[in-house]
Amino acid sequence: MNRRVIRFLIAVALVVEIFWALEPRNGLLPRSPETVQAIHAYQASPSDATKATMLQQFHLDSARNARHDQILLGVMLLADIVVIYFFWNYGVTKPAA
Repeated sequence: MNRRVIRFLIAVALVVEIFWALEPRNGLLPRSPETVQAIHAYQASPSDATKATMLQQFHLDSARNARHDQILLGVMLLADIVVIYFFWNYGVTKPAA
């Protein structure tokens, strides 16, 4: 593969990751079974206690999703560093001494 193609692919991957990181997240979708259960409990008997439980589960889900996104971003940045280190000068021959 040509050195320019590899550098272009690395640059495109970095741009895609930047757009992914800056994309706004929708925190309204319940992702855990506890949150779905809290929503159903609130819909079955709307009271202050069930509403507080539901909001607490929303908060826990949001925090869990934020932590997950931060870990994923860190792993992607680490992978970027490794790829750039090993493949940025792929195919470049060193001049003989």
